[in-house]
Amino acid sequence: MIHCLNAQCAEPKNPDHHRFCQSCGWRLHLGDRYEAVYSLGEGRNSHTFVGRDRATLVGSQCLIKQFTPEGETVLARTQAAERFRKEVEHLAIASYHPQIPDLLAYFERGDQQFLVQQFLVGPHLDQRLQEKMGPFDSDEVRAFLRNVLPVLQHLHAHCLIHRDIKPSNFRQPSGQPDWWLVDFGAIKPVTATQMARPGTLIGSADYASPEQLRGEATYASDLYSLGVVCLHLLTGLQPFDLFDSINGCWQWRSIVPDVAPSLATLIDGMVQPALRDRLPDATTIMASLGLSLPIAPDPVPTGRSQSRSWSPQTQLDLDLPSRDLAVLTTTQQFVVLTTDATVAVRSLSSPALDVPLQPTPQHVTAISAHPQAPIFVTGDRQGRLQRWDWQTDAWQPCELTHIDVAVSHLLFTPQRREAIGCRCPGPDSSMGLASPSLARHLV
Repeated sequence: MIHCLNAQCAEPKNPDHHRFCQSCGWRLHLGDRYEAVYSLGEGRNSHTFVGRDRATLVGSQCLIKQFTPEGETVLARTQAAERFRKEVEHLAIASYHPQIPDLLAYFERGDQQFLVQQFLVGPHLDQRLQEKMGPFDSDEVRAFLRNVLPVLQHLHAHCLIHRDIKPSNFRQPSGQPDWWLVDFGAIKPVTATQMARPGTLIGSADYASPEQLRGEATYASDLYSLGVVCLHLLTGLQPFDLFDSINGCWQWRSIVPDVAPSLATLIDGMVQPALRDRLPDATTIMASLGLSLPIAPDPVPTGRSQSRSWSPQTQLDLDLPSRDLAVLTTTQQFVVLTTDATVAVRSLSSPALDVPLQPTPQHVTAISAHPQAPIFVTGDRQGRLQRWDWQTDAWQPCELTHIDVAVSHLLFTPQRREAIGCRCPGPDSSMGLASPSLARHLV
């Protein structure tokens, strides 16, 4: 069955392979690719569905979040829609980390907005705790912290607070050792002027810090919640059963006296009710666990073209027409997509000379260079995707696949070494996030 995404549809269920709703006439597919299968839950102005990606047979499930702006006036509804667009932008930045689900696409249709996310299948922390039939030991909790702290550090480094850290929001996909952080509905951007401003009370009360309960969440609020998650894992008890509200402190060490002293001291530092007494940031906690601070490239929101900026002192004369597109590879060469749909490669050491490509690709409509490896990918008008590897002082081609539409965008996600082909947007507006194409390939 296919579920119609029109919020006003009286009979939303439709047989498979239908393109339009038999009840209201709405187009059932987003971008001719994604379709809703069944409902997961409904809020005041949002609805979440398990969806299906018609472009792939492997991992075809996805999440579709539908948002209908509410308000008594046109201005109020417009402002609500703009807030949702901002949420999508923040989610795009967050999803750049390999332990955060990908943002696949964003659409607007009429007065409704839709985002499509990667769907994870696997147990969350509470389920894993139930499977163990007993609490985690010190080594398991330390391994968990080492695994998830870089995720929070990534968010905080890009001025984002999750605000809903709890066991059910950590999932372990089947066959993977890593814990993924999910549910970014409460994510909040932070600026220097916003940090001290009271905001909306949001999150789970049993895991939220005192300042977050006052609507004043900070980066340390996420760390407090993560520390409470660790107490739950070590004791198997719910947070409300561990907190002494009379004395304003956590009472847990006597319950599990065999916890390693260094880990116990670390967790105590994370769950201090007063901000001044709490460990200040993820970097400090990572250092205490022997983790180095990860160095990652600046995030590129999903579906947006990669661009590179140069300092004013940089002087490069590539003699390119203004409409040609150039991307820099790790071999210090520019790959140039010309206006006549051909590709040229030029070296920084001698920008006037072309580095030959054999065979020379033609009718190319999209190009992207890998930020970490000597690879670039081209897509052409016929829907052909080719990978080019730098081998023995020459670029060697390898055909990836054919898709049934022209390729207009290509994007690498560096951590997973993927290239995503993107087709031209159809009737659905993409609002700056290009609709992914009918193919996604490991490069």
